[in-house]
Amino acid sequence: MAVKANKIMIVGCGPGSRDLLTAAGQREIEAAGVLIGASRLLDLCPEATAERIPVGKDMEAIMQVIADRREKGRVAILVTGDPGLYSLAASVVQRFGREACEIVPGISALQTAFARLGIGWEEARGISTHAAEPDLCPEELCRYAKIAILGGDRELVARLAPLLKYFLDRGYRIFAGEDLTLPEELFYEIGSDRLEGRRVSTRTILLIVRGDIL
Repeated sequence: MAVKANKIMIVGCGPGSRDLLTAAGQREIEAAGVLIGASRLLDLCPEATAERIPVGKDMEAIMQVIADRREKGRVAILVTGDPGLYSLAASVVQRFGREACEIVPGISALQTAFARLGIGWEEARGISTHAAEPDLCPEELCRYAKIAILGGDRELVARLAPLLKYFLDRGYRIFAGEDLTLPEELFYEIGSDRLEGRRVSTRTILLIVRGDIL
């Protein structure tokens, strides 16, 4: 078994603002010899002295960098939100094994969005559109009172307009959170007249909530 110093630390960095990076996450970042993650996550702790390696979408390249660097010291992989919610963590654990990894949980955009509404997110159905187009069956989704859709492109609302209208017609309410916790954050309700052609931030989460809950 690898000693703790050579474990791969997977650190949840929250939805975007440094204010929501946990103290535990910050300690791991400061203790690491190498930080690997998206550029905006690497910028969260400018005082950290570790080597910084920005990553793109080439998954095999990311895995090779991790494999190379972990032989030389403590590596921290920085992921957005919570590592357990649609993140790089699953691929890293699958590649290197659970015993080689340690996960530091973070605050997710899903948690933040529901906090903005002031309601709980228990039993919410989470869906990610980042990696591939999910199979969204309206009749199946109507089983849920709360649905959260995490987006990664500016056409999210326009692309899902027929689905969103389906829920609006059935008494659901729809909210969009763009760039949550960042200075440019927007959080607003979407009606039928705001679906077609609407462009949003690449960091957007949609909440579809049954009307009698709010």
